[in-house]
Amino acid sequence: MRKLFLFASLICTVSFIVHAEDTIRVYNNLSVSGLCSNLNKLVLILPHPESNCYQDIVGHRFSTDGEFMYTSRNQPYLRFIYDRDQLSNLNDFVVSDTFDIVFKEVSVPFSSVDPNAQYDTQSDDYIKYLGNRGIFIKPQHPYIDSISNVVWETSDHSIIDYAYKCYEYVAQHLTYHLYSEGLLPLDTVIARQG
Repeated sequence: MRKLFLFASLICTVSFIVHAEDTIRVYNNLSVSGLCSNLNKLVLILPHPESNCYQDIVGHRFSTDGEFMYTSRNQPYLRFIYDRDQLSNLNDFVVSDTFDIVFKEVSVPFSSVDPNAQYDTQSDDYIKYLGNRGIFIKPQHPYIDSISNVVWETSDHSIIDYAYKCYEYVAQHLTYHLYSEGLLPLDTVIARQG
């Protein structure tokens, strides 16, 4: 359990505390310019978040030529389709998606978490949520094990203190890499320390 907190801190890029009814407005705009004159069809897709136990998506507004759809995995997205006739009348244009995210208050009963609990590492849930995911996610990595043990010993064996110290460790020992490099394998992140 302890090393999973550290691992989660390693792969997180942004961390923040959410209070009840905090709201942010999101503007997704995609600008299109310099279209090729022999273009027959243009399909633009924008991802769209959905409401869940952490947030409500409200006030959704998008360009009138878009349509709200779902992928085969039931994930929402916006699709904009332009055929040759429509494109001949467009030079530069923008498609847009605006919505508000209303964060819900989330509380975790950390006092009921047993930091020394043993997990059935062969169970479907463990494998699905905590198992290795190829070269990018390796909760059982020796480096993460060693650091998690050191951080745990400095946390007075408190889950909340441990989670905070994991966050601090990552902030103090790792740096951000260039976004243009894409998602890096865990071993590369460890070797670069960032």
